[in-house]
Amino acid sequence: MSGMIDYLIVGLGNPGSRYERTRHNIGWIALDNFRSMHNAKEMTLSGDSLYQKINIAGKNIVIAKPMTFMNNSGEAVAQLMKKFSVDIERIIVLVDEYNLAVGKVHLKNQGSHSGHNGIKSLMYHLSSNKFYRLRLGIGNNFASGEMTEYVLSNFTCSEKEEVEIMARRASEALNSIISKGTATSMTLINSERLYRTDETKIKPE
Repeated sequence: MSGMIDYLIVGLGNPGSRYERTRHNIGWIALDNFRSMHNAKEMTLSGDSLYQKINIAGKNIVIAKPMTFMNNSGEAVAQLMKKFSVDIERIIVLVDEYNLAVGKVHLKNQGSHSGHNGIKSLMYHLSSNKFYRLRLGIGNNFASGEMTEYVLSNFTCSEKEEVEIMARRASEALNSIISKGTATSMTLINSERLYRTDETKIKPE
């Protein structure tokens, strides 16, 4: 695959089996669903990230997982941005969001980090907030002072179905972004109209 990179899609999470199924790693869970949908092969380690290049609907895509811990995600993404000469508006970050119920998917551009250390790190190392965040709901069933323990806890058995649906919806959202662009897709994703039609789905190549 040659030519410019149309989108850099980054899943945020923490490396290691201890964190594999935690709420904080929903970005990785959703990204793996997307990779599986498109029969993507093994990822390559370069710098502080695992990444791979794939072509979807004629678009050149880089998919990546920072291998830094969440708090240092920005270092890895800055390396990828430089390596592939990607404009910041072409970066889509999959990230957990406790202000959304489990199963909800929401696309956002710019804005504050809202206390999320991964987004805070990206904003610092990229010197900008003008990247897109595909926010994936993890719920907020925690008491004051218990947020850290909550985001590092596993999803419950009763949430399994909602998590699977959310991962599929995130993949459909990425397909829509790739085929229709961010502006059109934001309306489709945030209104949930995207999930009531097959029009925006891309068949794996």
